[in-house]
Amino acid sequence: MNMNDRGFTYPLTLAFLLAISVFLAMASELLLIEEKMSKESEAILLEEYYLLSSLKKTESALQKDASLSKGSFSYERGTVRYTIASDAPGLLKVTLIVTIGNAHTVEGYGYYDTAMKKMIKWMEKN
Repeated sequence: MNMNDRGFTYPLTLAFLLAISVFLAMASELLLIEEKMSKESEAILLEEYYLLSSLKKTESALQKDASLSKGSFSYERGTVRYTIASDAPGLLKVTLIVTIGNAHTVEGYGYYDTAMKKMIKWMEKN
């Protein structure tokens, strides 16, 4: 029995340690992917929030003064620039450009009906 045990524990220990290291490498890669997706989701949600918030502010400004043409809003992590142009009779097109940091730039459009005095449609350009 002594002859059969000789040299058996070293390869078994090596295989066990190799399996553990492969498992830890896979788990760490999964965590890194989840963290990257979380940051991207946060950036997308922040862009959407800034677009909607700026659109609401622009709508309330247009309800008070319909002669606006352009301006900007500053937020904690970015800025939003807007321009207003006549698209059709009784309809204004509001173009919003969201810049978060120096990297992300998203463009959105809103349509303001001057007769109803409210935004009737808005969308994000892909």
